[in-house]
Amino acid sequence: MFLQAALCETRPCPFTMTTLPPELVEIIVHKVWYSEMPSYIRKSFMTTCPIIDRTWKAAYAPIASQDMYITNLAFLDYLCDTALCQKSIIYHDFIPQLARSITCFVDLREDKKERAAKAVYRYLVALRNTLGFQVLFKHVRYISFQLVWISIDGGVIRYLPSALGLTISARYDRFLSNVPPLHSRPCARKSGMHIYFSMINLSSWRQLPTRFWAHVFAGLRTIGFPGELFNTKIWPEPHEVSVVGGVRHFRQFTYIYERRLGSWDPRNINQRLWMALRDGTGSGVLPVYSIIGNLNAWNHLYPPRAISIGMMLRD
Repeated sequence: MFLQAALCETRPCPFTMTTLPPELVEIIVHKVWYSEMPSYIRKSFMTTCPIIDRTWKAAYAPIASQDMYITNLAFLDYLCDTALCQKSIIYHDFIPQLARSITCFVDLREDKKERAAKAVYRYLVALRNTLGFQVLFKHVRYISFQLVWISIDGGVIRYLPSALGLTISARYDRFLSNVPPLHSRPCARKSGMHIYFSMINLSSWRQLPTRFWAHVFAGLRTIGFPGELFNTKIWPEPHEVSVVGGVRHFRQFTYIYERRLGSWDPRNINQRLWMALRDGTGSGVLPVYSIIGNLNAWNHLYPPRAISIGMMLRD
């Protein structure tokens, strides 16, 4: 209901948007923004809400700047430009000042309608490092990659046929802070990765042994964030399995390798975000920038290669 009200400026409405008090507008925007919805619908809300009138824009801008959703590649480019000039008509200087979270969400149940979301998801997952995000978004702990789908095939069904048709939610939180490089890999750093899955727990699963769920978890983990992108598989750290309120949860905290700046990033996202900080404050310094020199000079060391991220995330 809230979303329909917010988007109805293109057709007759039972009330006039400008007659709504600011307090109610803020409640509507907040309710819509923090509802789970496919990215293609969120994109429509993002482009429509700010242009209704000043009241709606004033309510929308700080909320959308604090908890950001990257819905497509065009918005990713817009984000870089907004951070650089800090003169956005919609967001003003709220980005990156107010940013506290960054989310990339894909509803795979919508399939073709989520093509734009899948494209930006694949791009951000494939980035060999997140140094640009690290230096610009000081208050953002991680980039959250979120998926939801209906289990129809793959590793999960192979081990758990009874899961056929169940809705599965996944979340990969890629932390923006690094740990020091390993001595054996002087060019690599590790960043934290929190992996989380959930699905309805069927009563028939009660007798399954604990070790069985390790295979199910391994099948789930390959859906949305393959470790091959970082020249290593996600480290096989211990994981947790629990059942709360009829929902089965899988959790794991692990690490992934990151490459140094200058590796695969054809849209130059990291460089553009770093430039936004440098131009805005004069103090932007990337941890490895003084070591690698010219960014493009290192591209030949880390040439782009084919990215395999699972059948469901392909167009």
